[in-house]
Amino acid sequence: MRSVVGRRTRTAAAAVAVSLLPTPASAVDDTTPPVVDSVTFQPTTPTVHSAIAFAATAHDTESGIASLTWTFGDGGSAVGPSVSHTYAQSGTMTVTVTAVDLAGNTATATAAVPVSAFQPEPSYTEPTVSRLEVRPATISLEGRTAGVRRRASVSFRLSDIDDTTRLSVEVRGTTARTRFIFDAVDDGGDHVLRLSTLPGARSGLGLLPGRYRVIVRAANRYGVAKARAPLRIVR
Repeated sequence: MRSVVGRRTRTAAAAVAVSLLPTPASAVDDTTPPVVDSVTFQPTTPTVHSAIAFAATAHDTESGIASLTWTFGDGGSAVGPSVSHTYAQSGTMTVTVTAVDLAGNTATATAAVPVSAFQPEPSYTEPTVSRLEVRPATISLEGRTAGVRRRASVSFRLSDIDDTTRLSVEVRGTTARTRFIFDAVDDGGDHVLRLSTLPGARSGLGLLPGRYRVIVRAANRYGVAKARAPLRIVR
């Protein structure tokens, strides 16, 4: 019996202690509403069925902020400084944020959210090839020409926001040519291809001495782009 009485006594004491906690004087005397500093959302041009990230900041110099509550203009609501919401219908939605301080004072702020029905159409463009350069512009087939190397680098810049699906580098003469093809190239930027006249080289030319053109060709489903630079092969 003593152990049962002891547990009851401790529970009652705890309840009394909680009930006697003082209310902060700042909250009792606070009659000034809080201030909602900002209401933002991303993306700024959302579409239906896509998640929108909302954020709000508020302050209260007397008692502090107790909560931030959101209504999204379509019957939805949320609580917190950072929330997410998805709209099922298009239109300009009025989002309302309510800030409540510890004294119960409130303040509201609104934001107009333009929700589109469909994703915007992408920009359909053909690729571009620029800054094509062959270094050195003269290479040796057999290494017989003093001071002339047997390797050259082909550098160029590829730009394509719609992803290039086929890229080729061709060394073309009047009677012969060599082509290197790269499928499914989807990264723009600077590219370099190493050419060589050495036997067994991975990017070997297999061409006789003469004057040639290096042609870089990039293609996607909207068009083709080409760039050309000279190359000479000597003995």
